[in-house]
Amino acid sequence: MSEIGSGRMTLDSVAERAGLSKGGLLYNFPTKEALLQAVVQRLGDEVAAEREMLRDRAEPGRNLEARLCRAALLKLD
Repeated sequence: MSEIGSGRMTLDSVAERAGLSKGGLLYNFPTKEALLQAVVQRLGDEVAAEREMLRDRAEPGRNLEARLCRAALLKLD
């Protein structure tokens, strides 16, 4: 999806790339909006988990949360 952007993404292309039938995809994500919401939620969860793993090794100081978020986002890219 990141290759083409969400505006040009189709449920058919997502199903094909995931190895699912379109019906199988629609069972879990009945609309494109529902699929995109799930993608955003998953990315947010991954960033939060990575941020917490990095927290134990982070040096205390100014802008700790911003530094953790930045490091987590860069690591997931």
